[in-house]
Amino acid sequence: GLCGPRERPVEIADHPTQDTRASLSFITPGRIEWTDETRNNRVSEDVPFSVLIGIIRRRVETVCALYGELPGRPSNRFIAELHALAPGVTRTRSSLRRESWQRMTTGRDGLHLKHRMAGLLGEIEFEGPLGPLVPTLLAAQEIHIGKNISMGLGRFVLTLGDHGPPETPPP
Repeated sequence: GLCGPRERPVEIADHPTQDTRASLSFITPGRIEWTDETRNNRVSEDVPFSVLIGIIRRRVETVCALYGELPGRPSNRFIAELHALAPGVTRTRSSLRRESWQRMTTGRDGLHLKHRMAGLLGEIEFEGPLGPLVPTLLAAQEIHIGKNISMGLGRFVLTLGDHGPPETPPP
């Protein structure tokens, strides 16, 4: 199976919930970058749901391809659900703020190099038909999202509004 922090197994349920509200609270800056309609790379507080869930999908599928597996045909199933559900999901609240910092590295020649970095901290809440996407959101909470996750970035806590995490279906 897929393992999360400290070798804790991450289970990805293959059944949806009835949740209609979810919030993501970033504990460490999430380097959530996307290309906007003018073809510019962005890190912005107004991240659309379709962008965020697309980043989450790619992260979960990459980790599963390397270390585990998803039930069924995840890409086809998830993409179909995403296209059907994403237009009905809206951002209801956001306290996301852009944080910028510099990371220092040492080059081969011994010179110190400064790398500008930016990420999002705070909370964002969405409302809509989220139930089928909740298992993927729960898995993403364990493996972090965005760039530079190996440096501890992109850690978030998922809070479900209406019904909580999925229950195990009866045998």
